[in-house]
Amino acid sequence: MTGGRRDFAFRSQIAAACYDVAAEAEVSEDAKNLLIRLTWREA
Repeated sequence: MTGGRRDFAFRSQIAAACYDVAAEAEVSEDAKNLLIRLTWREA
């Protein structure tokens, strides 16, 4: 037992299913393109 605390030691990695990203209107298109390029690089 963990005394009411969560025990994630059995997981090697925890990843979110999705993310929310906020950016100023002036850079929103650049931010979107950067995220697309980074996602492709890691795939």
